[in-house]
Amino acid sequence: MRQKPRNDPNKQAKQERSRFTVEAIVSSAAQVLVKEGYERATTNRIAAAAGVSVGSLYQYFPSKDALLAELIGRNQRQMQEELQTALMESGGYTLPEIIRTTVHSHLRFHAKNPALHRILIEQLPRVARLQANIQTRQESAQAVRMLLEQFPDQLRVKDFELASFMVISLVDMLTQVAVLERTGALTDDAFENELVSVVLRYLLNDEPPAPPPQSG
Repeated sequence: MRQKPRNDPNKQAKQERSRFTVEAIVSSAAQVLVKEGYERATTNRIAAAAGVSVGSLYQYFPSKDALLAELIGRNQRQMQEELQTALMESGGYTLPEIIRTTVHSHLRFHAKNPALHRILIEQLPRVARLQANIQTRQESAQAVRMLLEQFPDQLRVKDFELASFMVISLVDMLTQVAVLERTGALTDDAFENELVSVVLRYLLNDEPPAPPPQSG
């Protein structure tokens, strides 16, 4: 029976020099993937861009897909951290203001490198990271649920678990579609306004005016 290719790192980088090498490889992998596309982004090209031998690359990553899996994992952790940061800094703000802030942060995160995000979205099934992606979404939904529980009297919805799932799914889906089909929407105030408005109409008894777009 043919074995599935390994997508997990070969070993963890513990020494500072090793960590520097890994960071160079991962950073170069992102650059080569964007420049060459998935099919042409070989481990030889990635190693050359990182300034290391292919043998050194294989010490840490057994395949190109292992590197892709690492990039996807990092991307998911960064999104989760940004959401947590936005929610932790939301004390004293209204629910519409918090929704605006988190949606804005999510869109701008994807706007930083939309070409790379497009590749990560397209190749997610290839590297068997679907379960990890589901777990990240569940953690994000839990954070949103805790937020909704702070504003029960303002909400039309009563099932906070379902509502948080709906909100995360809606924002994530429309952001991914924008990455794949309409990149300019990621920095378009009109798109952000509509997305915020849709979320607020779903959540609230009476939708207040959406707070103004954030700069930057």
